[in-house]
Amino acid sequence: MPAAAPQRLRVQFLRDPCNIETPTPRLSWWCVDERDAEMQTAYQITAATSEAHLDREQPNLWDSGRVESSACVHVPYAGELPADGNPLFWRVRTFDSDGLASPWSDVARISFARPKADGWHAQFIAPSSSGSRHIGAPASLLKCDIDILRPLVSARLSLAVAGLCRLFCNGQAVADGAVFGVPADYRHALSSEVVDLAKHLVPGRNRLVILLADGAACGSIDGLRERYLRQPCVRAQLDLGYASGGRQWVITDNRWSWRASHVLSAEPEVGEIQDCRQFDAELFLADSQDKGFQPVRTLPSSFVSGLTMHSRAAPSPTVLSNLPAVSRSRVGATTVFDFGELLRGRGVLQAMCADGDAISVRYRRRLDDPEFTQDQFSTAANADWQRLSGLFSEHEFRYLEVSGLSDSDLIDVTADVVGLAQSFDNELLFDAQALTELAEAATHISSLSLQSLPLDSRGKAGLDTLVLALRGLMYSEDIAGYLLDWQPNLFAAARETGLPGRIAPVIPGLSAEAEDVAVASDAMVILPWTLYRCCGHLENLAQHFDAMARFVRVVEQRSSGCIREAGPEDNLGPVLLDSDCRSRVGRDLIATAFFYYDASLVARAAAVLGRAAEFEYFEALAEKIRRAFSRRFVSPDGHLVDDSIDAAVVTLHLGLLSSEQRDRVRLDLLARINEKPADALTTPLAMAYLLPVLTAMDRLDVAYSLACPSAHGVTAVTRADVNRSSPASRRDQASGSLVQAAFLEWLYSCVVGIDLDPDIAPARAGFARARLRPRPPLGLHYRDGPPVTRVEASMASVHGRFELGWTISEDAFEVRALVPSGCSAELIMPDGARFELTSGRHTRSVSLAADTDGIPVLSEVQDIA
Repeated sequence: MPAAAPQRLRVQFLRDPCNIETPTPRLSWWCVDERDAEMQTAYQITAATSEAHLDREQPNLWDSGRVESSACVHVPYAGELPADGNPLFWRVRTFDSDGLASPWSDVARISFARPKADGWHAQFIAPSSSGSRHIGAPASLLKCDIDILRPLVSARLSLAVAGLCRLFCNGQAVADGAVFGVPADYRHALSSEVVDLAKHLVPGRNRLVILLADGAACGSIDGLRERYLRQPCVRAQLDLGYASGGRQWVITDNRWSWRASHVLSAEPEVGEIQDCRQFDAELFLADSQDKGFQPVRTLPSSFVSGLTMHSRAAPSPTVLSNLPAVSRSRVGATTVFDFGELLRGRGVLQAMCADGDAISVRYRRRLDDPEFTQDQFSTAANADWQRLSGLFSEHEFRYLEVSGLSDSDLIDVTADVVGLAQSFDNELLFDAQALTELAEAATHISSLSLQSLPLDSRGKAGLDTLVLALRGLMYSEDIAGYLLDWQPNLFAAARETGLPGRIAPVIPGLSAEAEDVAVASDAMVILPWTLYRCCGHLENLAQHFDAMARFVRVVEQRSSGCIREAGPEDNLGPVLLDSDCRSRVGRDLIATAFFYYDASLVARAAAVLGRAAEFEYFEALAEKIRRAFSRRFVSPDGHLVDDSIDAAVVTLHLGLLSSEQRDRVRLDLLARINEKPADALTTPLAMAYLLPVLTAMDRLDVAYSLACPSAHGVTAVTRADVNRSSPASRRDQASGSLVQAAFLEWLYSCVVGIDLDPDIAPARAGFARARLRPRPPLGLHYRDGPPVTRVEASMASVHGRFELGWTISEDAFEVRALVPSGCSAELIMPDGARFELTSGRHTRSVSLAADTDGIPVLSEVQDIA
């Protein structure tokens, strides 16, 4: 029996991308074969200009033939490209060790960005009126009528936006109502996106409408407007391909027209204001009268001179689901809706309204949170009931407060959840409710934060937390494609000095010191390395190695005796947001620890890439930093000069201490935790590193006690809060943080036991070889019984799906594992026994004995803690 058809076809880690720039994209798939020790020995890829060609076995672009190879990740496309920017369709089949072919996979699709030689034919256009530094103009409707006289085979709209926009074709929202316009530093870069309009266009007259709002380009940033531009603008280019051959271009130019919309304001940080009385559905429809439309203003080509144009292949966030509130209550003149968990999106109201009702919708993360954002509506009286929802606003909220209507007038209130559609279908279940909540919350909160990668509209904290969250995100979300899509912006921002400042958007006009405030520039090293280790992307590592090395050399030049200072003036501070290191020496300690980590990673990257000279240089530099760190930050009796939890966990996790120093700092850390266990997980650094450090110390009991409520009554993560007993201000700062994904890394790698192989060789990267090392709560520390006795987990890697489950029974500890086809793993049992696992399903167990109190312990070892 041959393998099943390959699954999960990806291009540059994306599903059916629509704007690939390279002519040789990298293809990946899962080889699906659960037979023991089976693997892919060969593959065949076919590509064509249509699915019909593949169905008829007529691959008119490429037939690889049978290729003897086990590769299923980053396989380069080597065929012809379709003409005129048309999409490419491809599929793959695999061959097993007996030479039997699997069925063909489903067909996947690639759409390429137009070659740069073709350039942009369109101009940037803008409305002829604008707002001011203090108040904005209404969002604009920009429209163009298009006549389709022949059957189409493709209709691709390329779009570059300075601001925010939504697209409508013949009155219908395009791309599931996605909002286009990635926040950017509009002095240096602008992203373009591609949208497929084929299903929206009809024979005859069509109307394309762009609803254009301020966004970060000229909306409010830190309370002031027009930091970049006086008004938003857009460039659009529709490429129509006809079945009979030939193309037609529809471009933004002076033939477009505009008028004000019913959206009076759409501020990224504040929300939006709509006057529904001004809404006219006919404006979006073909053949309607041109009510009040005026000629647009075209912008000179100098507008984009010097800007880096980046083609985004990853899709924009869209509405993923519509959720009802779990409860509602009336507080004075306000109706409060509780959705039960933290969401990102916008409220949807269906209500009985009178003409001119003023309705306010406030969004809060907590009911006692003094900060809120809001959408406001002035209603029309053209129907018995109206549907009210923001068009551009995205809010992070759990509670939605509606004022201006009686409780009985609110027919229905739901929430449109906005997010990234592409995610891994992982499973992480425990028989301990606290750990299950921890896993759900970490996945939920991190997926919320991913929508605004890398930074929010004010450029705050995104890279700080991204540095800590990367490994956890690789367990929770299929985000490698999104990170690769954004990564050029990170390196482009560093091309002049070697150091990235704020990424998107910066605030023009501020002093260099304020503008270059540190935001974990270490991401320049950590991001490419993590993509290599977790996804096997060696080519990406090679492409960015010189920039990584340059960054570390610049940090070295700016350091003093290999001590890296954390002040904002030099843009070298790493992850210091909410650190409990209050002193300058503590902040320098953390900065220097990350300097050591960066140098070590660049040395490892050099080793992987075979760059011997760079390996020797950065390996020696890392050792110099380690010695300098010990002289400056470790006292003669082995204590750190800063006694904070953050200083201890960073130093221990990044490996800067000798064995004697490490023992001393570990004892100091345990003492700090014992003083105030409820405060142990209240900073991003502690959230990311404390539990792995405790596990490495063989104090898994303390880690479990912080994650489970049984020992101290403290739940580290709930649905919306990091730590219920932590101060409210800390909870606010951390509860929506991307760094919560770091909990997932601990749950998967330490509790469940699925981790990367320590060997950094390319053949083992991307979980091609895994280390399976479950750490169950066994031993005398758990006299009240193990906090968890059963785990079931799955993890989707780029090579396939791993499964690992374990059970503690009265007389045995049992592990059940599934290793995907073509992969291997080393299983390390709690008693130290090691097993080599090939692909397929495996079961291993170790006997347990009970001490006089009936506590399950390994029969060979009385206490593993």
